[in-house]
Amino acid sequence: MFLKIFMSLVTATTFAQKEENPPPAEGKKITVALLGSDRNGNDKNISLEVKKLAKEIDPKKVRFIYNGGNVGLRYFFVQEFTSRGGEVSAYIVLNEKNKTPSSFASQIFSNDSQRMQQVYNDSDLFLVLPGGMETIGEMGFVIDQNASKNKTLRPLIVFDVNQYYTRFFQFIEYVEKQGFMDHKRLFRRSVKQENEITKILSQIYFESNKESKGK
Repeated sequence: MFLKIFMSLVTATTFAQKEENPPPAEGKKITVALLGSDRNGNDKNISLEVKKLAKEIDPKKVRFIYNGGNVGLRYFFVQEFTSRGGEVSAYIVLNEKNKTPSSFASQIFSNDSQRMQQVYNDSDLFLVLPGGMETIGEMGFVIDQNASKNKTLRPLIVFDVNQYYTRFFQFIEYVEKQGFMDHKRLFRRSVKQENEITKILSQIYFESNKESKGK
């Protein structure tokens, strides 16, 4: 199976300011924000592939932030990751219907806008699992923040399992061709083995910082 990942890119003027988050020192973990659905969906194979993905990420090199809760694909992912000693923090909106396990370090926010802004500020990059309109909206938030002045690049890595996001990105490419997006934001890669994912997360993170410095 091919693991397809996409990285958001923005233009030179976006990165004229000093970086908010310098590259981590050797041995320091990369902070990855996990986006995705609080539902399991109808395709059981997607859940299995999400579990495989979580197994392939090295908990000594990567830590995760997620939106809280105890159901759905993103919780399925963090369950697997924490079972191997992985570090996960939950950023939670008050009065959420799905309870977040007390074992996770948590921050509480009054609304989704505040939560997503803090998730963006505290993350080095984003890993996107399959999801619905809420997940797509969160991706849009990241792209919008990346395109804003004085913002440092936060790459988007999209897990296109079973070609889940293929049509979505075809639409994005069409929108760009029609001139309704000002920046070429997406960079696509494919790798043949999921066990390269930690290396890829590191490469994309450092490449994005290098891109920022060169702008």
